[in-house]
Amino acid sequence: MNSMRETRKRNLLTKRRILSERRAMERFLADKTSFNNYLKEKIREYADLPAITDEYVNASVNYKEFEDTCSNLAAAIQSFGIKKGDFVAIFSENHGKWAMCEQAAMRCGAVCTLRGSAAPPEELDYILTHSEAKGLIIRDGRTLKRLKEYLPNHNLNFILIMIKSDKDDITGFNCPVYYMEEAIELGKTKEFTAVEQNIDDYAVMMYTSGTTGNPKGVPQTHKNILSQMEALEYSLKSKKGENTLQILPVWHAYEHIGQLYFFTCGCHLHFTTLPGLKNDLAKYKIDMMMSVPRIWEAIRLGIF
Repeated sequence: MNSMRETRKRNLLTKRRILSERRAMERFLADKTSFNNYLKEKIREYADLPAITDEYVNASVNYKEFEDTCSNLAAAIQSFGIKKGDFVAIFSENHGKWAMCEQAAMRCGAVCTLRGSAAPPEELDYILTHSEAKGLIIRDGRTLKRLKEYLPNHNLNFILIMIKSDKDDITGFNCPVYYMEEAIELGKTKEFTAVEQNIDDYAVMMYTSGTTGNPKGVPQTHKNILSQMEALEYSLKSKKGENTLQILPVWHAYEHIGQLYFFTCGCHLHFTTLPGLKNDLAKYKIDMMMSVPRIWEAIRLGIF
C-alpha cells in the first residue's frame, strides 16, 4: 500500500513538473517572432564582449561586429533577390564565419539548407535540386571546384564563398560569385527591408547522410529552435563571457543548436580542428570537468 502511494505521489509530482515546464515554455515563446530576431535582441546586450575566435580561418569578432556583419550580409543577400521562403544552401564544415552567414540568410526569411562541404558532390547536387535552392553559400574555392560541373543545372541567384584563396577559380558560372568580404561591403551600400516572420515559419532544412538512399530533408521551424534555447538553459546555464570550444559538424542538430544557444548567452565561441583539439582545450582554458556533466545532463533530459 505504501509503495502504491509513493508511486502515485511520484507520478503526480512528475505531471506537475511537466505542466509547469510547458507553461514556462509557452510564456517564453509568447512574444517571439523568429529565432534570428531573438538572437539579434540578445546580442545587443553583449556588444564589446568577444563572440568568435577562429585562428584557423582568421576570424575574430566581438558581438557588435557579429551583429554588423549579419546586418550587412543580410542586406547583400536580399539584394541578390532572396525572398521569404526561398531556400539558401549552406555547404561547409564548422568554422567561425559560418553562423554569421546563416543568420544573415535567416533575416531575409530564407530557409537555410545545411550540409557539410566534404559530402560527395553528387549528394550536394541532389540537395540543391531537392530544396530548389535560390542561393549557395560554401566554405571555399575547393568546394566550388567540386561542384562546378553540377551548378549549371541549378537556377541560383548567387554563390558566396566564406574563405578566400588566391588559387580560387570563380569564372565560368551562370550566376554572380562573391567572397564574404565583398558581400559585406556591398551590403553597406544597400538598404535592408525587414521581413515579417512567424515562429511557425521554417528556419532550416537539415539533411541526413543518406545511408539508405538519397538524403532526407528534415525541416525545423523557428519555434523548434527557440524551444531548444529555453530547454538548454534549464540544464547548461551558460554565462556571458564563458569560453566554449566548437568542433562538431555544424550541420548536425547537436552542434547547430548548441552553437546557437552559446551565442544567445553571450559566450566566447572558439573554433578548433581535430588535430588542434588537445592544444586548444588548454589554450582556451576549457574546463572539461564542468562541460561533460552539463552535456550529459542535457542528453539525460532529452534535449539532444
